[in-house]
Amino acid sequence: MASYIAIGIGAGIASSVLFVAAASLSLLSFLLFLFAPLPLFIAGLGWGSLSAGIGALAGGVVIGAMYGPAQGLVYVASIGIAPAVLCRLAGLSRPADENSDVEWYPMGRLVLWAAAIAGALVTVSVLRAGPGAEAYYQNLKSGLDQMLALQPDLAEALRQAGSEQLDVLIAFFIRVTPMVMAALWTLILTGNLWLGAKVLTISGRSPRPWAPFPELEFPRLATAALGVSLVAALLPGTIGLIAEAFAAALVCAFAILGLAVIHYVTRKFSGRMLVLATAYMAIIMFNWLAALIFAALGVAETGFGLRARKDEQDDGRPSV
Repeated sequence: MASYIAIGIGAGIASSVLFVAAASLSLLSFLLFLFAPLPLFIAGLGWGSLSAGIGALAGGVVIGAMYGPAQGLVYVASIGIAPAVLCRLAGLSRPADENSDVEWYPMGRLVLWAAAIAGALVTVSVLRAGPGAEAYYQNLKSGLDQMLALQPDLAEALRQAGSEQLDVLIAFFIRVTPMVMAALWTLILTGNLWLGAKVLTISGRSPRPWAPFPELEFPRLATAALGVSLVAALLPGTIGLIAEAFAAALVCAFAILGLAVIHYVTRKFSGRMLVLATAYMAIIMFNWLAALIFAALGVAETGFGLRARKDEQDDGRPSV
């Protein structure tokens, strides 16, 4: 018992240090912030979700002591809760058959839960800003103005583009921020979950096996959730704004599935590394356009079983 408490407290302190690094607003601090949930994931996956929960509380206490209780709560809500929930789900298992084989909670469902949590985080930020979408946009505008005040060189570079162009740029940034934040949180949570599992597997500490990334799969109901969120995103006001966040998070999740499909279908291809490098480079260079293409591939896999059809063709059997 003492071990998982100590591990949790240590993970919380390490996570809070990475969280605080974001205050300097530099590229390095942003990169460190991306890995703020990682210590909690390692503690939760290796020593149980209770250890991750203890770490979340410990990190919240550290942040609260340094910057006040409000910031401590922000840390717990944004960084602490998700690892505890996802690690709890990752630890679930059930007998697969009468031979006592164990079936663990699927990785695909964990990715979808990460997307749902990401959408919920944006929803909380929207509701905290005020009673409507306009209050949230105004809150973002104030935050952007404060950031530009702290970065005079950046502000000056933007002003050189002209006042009209700057206003358009700011308006566009504010409009897409909820979607970008939801997608980013999905990547942060999924990436740290995967990295934490990898660290524990290499160290021999992982209590469960993890399926290879190319075998990632989603339940078909996930496509219905994506469709509902896309339709709801067309609604005006706060409901549409929140639906946009969930739609962006799910698009990101399906894009991850699309990448898994590419990993799978190219596993016997001699030029596999070139194809994979091109796919990841496309994501870096084209961002949303590439993400939408890979998400469409993920949707097609969930609906039509592209990998199964590819296996049937490789075996010389007609696909159904």
